[in-house]
Amino acid sequence: MASDSVTNVTSLNRVNSRRVLIFVGNGNGLVSYGKGKAEEYEQAFDNAFKKARQNLVCLDMEEVFTSPRLLEGRHNDFKIKIFPQAVPNYWGNPTIWEMLKHTGFFHCRFTCVSRKRDPYSLIYGYFNAITKNRSPSQIA
Repeated sequence: MASDSVTNVTSLNRVNSRRVLIFVGNGNGLVSYGKGKAEEYEQAFDNAFKKARQNLVCLDMEEVFTSPRLLEGRHNDFKIKIFPQAVPNYWGNPTIWEMLKHTGFFHCRFTCVSRKRDPYSLIYGYFNAITKNRSPSQIA
């Protein structure tokens, strides 16, 4: 999802490191994210993938109606609402659109509000919303 370079300036020298943020989903309710930091991108990606394996979340959903109620989440200034809908409408942020497809939410539309494009707030807010999902059998 995102990768950037971070520089820590000390009195002696500058220390450069790389950050990587990944999102993983199987399209059937199993999702995860991971953050990694290291001196090289390859090592940072490996660290992020290890964290993603530790953060696995299995969501309760049914194939007939994947999102039966309103889901809301937020982190810092990022707010997301996922509305239930019979026909999918993924118009909006393409990152969230792909994340919804990889999560397995097909019967929904979404709105998101944010002043800045911080991928870390996007991930945390998204996970805050989707972990509140319940299947129709659980709601009844």
